[in-house]
Amino acid sequence: MVNIDQIPAEVRWRLATQAVNDLPFVYGMVYRNVVGEMYSRELDEASRQIWMEAGKEQAAVARAFALPVRNALQVAQAFSTVCILYMGPEMNNGEVRQGDGDSAVVTLERCPMFARTQKFGMDPKKIMTDCRAYCTAGVQTLNPAYEMKFVKSLCSGDAGCEMRVERKQ
Repeated sequence: MVNIDQIPAEVRWRLATQAVNDLPFVYGMVYRNVVGEMYSRELDEASRQIWMEAGKEQAAVARAFALPVRNALQVAQAFSTVCILYMGPEMNNGEVRQGDGDSAVVTLERCPMFARTQKFGMDPKKIMTDCRAYCTAGVQTLNPAYEMKFVKSLCSGDAGCEMRVERKQ
């Protein structure tokens, strides 16, 4: 019999985050099957709220690991790090770089949320609202002086995702 300690930590992490990443999509599909499209708007709003709350948890994780969040680049790096922690190694495929002035650019070639829309045969545009709620809340709680701007999105048909962390106007 194989003991859990005999399974490499990287494999355990990948499998656990894949399962957790699947859950919101499975719940959404089941709820829509049960209630039909009659409550679609309410389900969409509930999903957005759940992702927003998940994004707010970024600050607690950043504090626990003493991640700096004093400027845009640090906020973007902390955001990216916590996203990888939450969503697993599947999320570790882009870069964070300094933008113009006090801004930073976060890019992704692939996204676990987008991959789940394909896996479960969903319209990718349906998950964009949830993604944006998560990202916006995450950056806001990491440092309220900054905000997330969305430039490109896999869900919109772009080749990758690009987001900017900027000081609020």
